[in-house]
Amino acid sequence: MSRTAPDIRPRSGAVADGPGTAAALGQRRAWGWTVALVLGLAVIKLAYLWLLSPYELVGDEAQYWDWSRRPDLSYYSKGPGIAWLIGAARLVLGDSEAAVRTPAVLAHAATALVLGGLATRIAGGNRRAGFFAAAAFSMMPVFIATSMLMTIDGPYVLCWAAACLAAWSWYERRRGGRPAWAAAAGLGLALGVGFLIKYTILLLIPGLVIFAVLVRRSLQAAPGRLGRLALCAAVFGVCAAPVIVWNAREGWPTVAHLLGHAGVKGGDVPVEGEGARWSYNPLWTIEFVGAQVGLVGPLIVPLFWAARRGIRRRARASAGWVGREGAALCVWASAPILLFYVGFTLVHSGEANWPMSGFVGLTAWLGVVMDGELVRYRALVAGWLALPPPRPRRGMFRGRPETLAQVCWHWGIVYGLAAGLLFACLPAAHRLPWVGGLVPIHRLMGQREMGAVIGRHLEEARRATGAEPFVMTNAYFRTALMAYYVPGRPPAVSGASRMGQRRSSYDFFADTRLDAPGLVGRPAVLLGTGVEGWRSRFIFDDVMELDAERKICLGLNYRGPRPPSAGGAP
Repeated sequence: MSRTAPDIRPRSGAVADGPGTAAALGQRRAWGWTVALVLGLAVIKLAYLWLLSPYELVGDEAQYWDWSRRPDLSYYSKGPGIAWLIGAARLVLGDSEAAVRTPAVLAHAATALVLGGLATRIAGGNRRAGFFAAAAFSMMPVFIATSMLMTIDGPYVLCWAAACLAAWSWYERRRGGRPAWAAAAGLGLALGVGFLIKYTILLLIPGLVIFAVLVRRSLQAAPGRLGRLALCAAVFGVCAAPVIVWNAREGWPTVAHLLGHAGVKGGDVPVEGEGARWSYNPLWTIEFVGAQVGLVGPLIVPLFWAARRGIRRRARASAGWVGREGAALCVWASAPILLFYVGFTLVHSGEANWPMSGFVGLTAWLGVVMDGELVRYRALVAGWLALPPPRPRRGMFRGRPETLAQVCWHWGIVYGLAAGLLFACLPAAHRLPWVGGLVPIHRLMGQREMGAVIGRHLEEARRATGAEPFVMTNAYFRTALMAYYVPGRPPAVSGASRMGQRRSSYDFFADTRLDAPGLVGRPAVLLGTGVEGWRSRFIFDDVMELDAERKICLGLNYRGPRPPSAGGAP
């Protein structure tokens, strides 16, 4: 059997075929428009963050910022990648909210360009496909949110997209019988850096393996295949080494954390009823799938339609027909993580953002398919306009012909723009009658004021006791927010692990561990629960209430957590 690769390049002269193929973007200008779109959106977001944004850090952002003040090889729940990124931003830009969030904007812009490049390569050099892929990515609310908040998701999605591009480059070179050492190293680097940010990038590997098996017959024999695989694995291993070294040193706490997330035995969350029977709540799956529809918007329809169409037959693009290999990469780069988290809802509820990287590969393929679909739509409209009046009514918009993909595309743009504007105007939306109470503005505002209140109580405790007080809260996210917003930004302590909650990185930092010698004998301003909650879990000479409404207390002469037998954490 011949091992010659199928020709998926544009047909000669195909760019000029059919009406509309030489429209506004044009092949020569398409990449320039892609760059202009991506950079234009990035400039708008940066201007908003630095000049207009009223939003304070959310709990996760504050936690990662606090990690960056303590550089380490890894952390309890995540790798060190996010802390290193924020640390670099702090070094260059300072500690403001805008400085912390600037890397998220840059990561989003870089991801859009990488996806544009991937779609262009898959479409045989058709830059229009790259434009539509970058535009689709920029208009999905799930990715708009990650471009404005500095969580792990933005940089992680960039690594996922870069790994897909490296895998396609590897395939292209092998198909042509050329060495692919740089692509192999690039794939290992993208996976390794992604692992430092979010461990679930490992779910991309099964998809890439399936893709490699599906296209193996189209590859030409080339020496050094095992060597390239070894290089990819070695680069990944070097990148992942900090996480492994830290966990080996600390007794593998991250493994316990991940098992606890899954609710299985051996995790950091007690499993109730060891012999309990499995139970399933259908709402877990329904809510999870519904959340994905809301986060992607109308584009979710052509997203999966394009995937189904691509793996069944070739797709039509404005520059010619495109083979199924590109669809195979994009679909199998997405399927494992999407299926994994849908399956997860059979045993537990899931967070809406967990499978977001599963839409990355599909978005690249959507760009390829939408290019051909929009050309077909323009041809239908042109043919309709050529009819003598009165023309037959073919669609809802002025009676013009419409297609499902085109309608979803246009409404997807509207939906994305509305989501971006809504995010920018949440304070105004919060004041609206009836729906205002649904806006989670409390997660984005109010912490600076609380930090100032805690700061005043710290000063009063300092004057009253003559000792240096510290801050302790009942949840890690409150601890992180107070570490950022209390004047002077002193270290803060989390008591959550002694109150029946999961551990956090604060239980590992030398200056915030609950048994840290530097805390003993000092007063503590306590936030998050009442007097009895603190007395039952920690040893103080006395605990008194300072502000019942805000749940602020003062503990005198801290001497550590109570042992479990004495009423401490279970």
